[in-house]
Amino acid sequence: MSNLDQPQQTFDQSKTLQANARPKVITYYRIYLWLMTIMYLLVMIAGVVIWLYADHVESEIDHEHIYFIQGGMLVILGFVLALVFAFGLIQKYTTFAWVYGIVMISIGLTSPGCVPMAVPLLIFWIKDDTKRWYEAK
Repeated sequence: MSNLDQPQQTFDQSKTLQANARPKVITYYRIYLWLMTIMYLLVMIAGVVIWLYADHVESEIDHEHIYFIQGGMLVILGFVLALVFAFGLIQKYTTFAWVYGIVMISIGLTSPGCVPMAVPLLIFWIKDDTKRWYEAK
């Protein structure tokens, strides 16, 4: 009877080790956060460039304040979204952080360029092992 119990205990121990191991999707999520933060910082820089070179653009539009508004929107959105994504990098592993991760991944789903990374990330993010790992911390 002890021979039958031994493989079961080994299986349970390996299952416990796997449950405590950090899921790989968390590493990919952190890479995603870094890339999105950098992208939105570049958006902010693009807004500043539009402000600086608005006078040098020859266009059929006579109103130069349109470039000021466009540059301002890029600066504001780039700054806010860079902060939002950077905040995800400094969070502790809690249930709130798991929900925050779903929101950050969903923001990536709104951009066609980010969809190839956001869809697989979301698929693995909503799995039970990832949620359990965040709940256990």
